[in-house]
Amino acid sequence: NYFPVIVMTLFLSLMVTTNINAQLYINEFLASNDVSFPGPQGDYPDWIEIYNAGTEAVMLGGYYMSDVLDDPAALFQISDMYPDSVTVAPGGFIVFYANKGEESSVMNLNFKLSGGGESIGLWDPSSVVLDELTYTEQTTDVSYGRYPDGTDDWGFMTEITPGSANANPGPAAIELYINEFMASNDVSFPGPQGDYPDWIEIYNAGTEAVMLGGYYMSDVLDDPAAMFQ
Repeated sequence: NYFPVIVMTLFLSLMVTTNINAQLYINEFLASNDVSFPGPQGDYPDWIEIYNAGTEAVMLGGYYMSDVLDDPAALFQISDMYPDSVTVAPGGFIVFYANKGEESSVMNLNFKLSGGGESIGLWDPSSVVLDELTYTEQTTDVSYGRYPDGTDDWGFMTEITPGSANANPGPAAIELYINEFMASNDVSFPGPQGDYPDWIEIYNAGTEAVMLGGYYMSDVLDDPAAMFQ
């Protein structure tokens, strides 16, 4: 009569040990989703992808996620009501929807992500942090992820890949504009040498800093020899 109980106890103990030692990563997320990826309820929620780099499946029921890293009371516990739905296969990916639980399911989280930048954390059932990151301003419908999966290299994704391996993000698009200039400066704006030179302002509308050394400027458009580097 007691044998099945002992077997079940040992089995559960092994499951807990496996989960605690799991290699789980916040692998990709989208904090501003207008039209790029519809959720299961037909809306366009923020989403977070978890990657299991381990060799065994992990049931995430009982784990925690949050967009606040320093407040245990803010942790949201993933439901274990439907364990198959929240199990991530070895080498696999699982997507949770950060839509503040507006459409309740085991895949919905009780918070949304800020496109202006904030944090994301993942904790095990003992509230031990497994992975966390703090990100800066995001671009609408462009995800941010690790490449290769599970590494420390992050970048904006040219192709979103929720639920599958990330693609090479490639270099960020460069958006530079001649934004303002002054062609006759008598007294309005002194230059660094104390004179009043003409000036040209360049605006970077992209998502990453651009080092302009090696770029060219000129007041002659049809003569490559006149370009100043």
